Amino acid sequence: VTVRADQTATFEEMIGKLRTGAAAATDESVKAGATVKVFKSADPGANGNAFYVLLYDPAVAGTEYSWLDVINKTLTDEQKRDPATQEMYKRFAAAIVSTNILNLSEIK
Repeated sequence: VTVRADQTATFEEMIGKLRTGAAAATDESVKAGATVKVFKSADPGANGNAFYVLLYDPAVAGTEYSWLDVINKTLTDEQKRDPATQEMYKRFAAAIVSTNILNLSEIK
């Protein structure tokens, strides 16, 4: 995940909400999102942006891995309607420059 250099705190706030919301979820497909391991590169990426790697190990079929969808599934209907929630989503989306999803296989 490439994150705007000045938006790393916002991205890390999103990861915190993802982890706490998913950990408290009763839906197992959402709950698995709490196990994400997040790594930040010590070296800047293109244009000085920050580079993060999110690792779900093991990845589980049927699990929701879209961060904003996972967060949304952990909110009450009232929280979803709250204008502050919409602003939060806008901030989170604006922090991300690009994402790449890699389905990796270990080479032994």
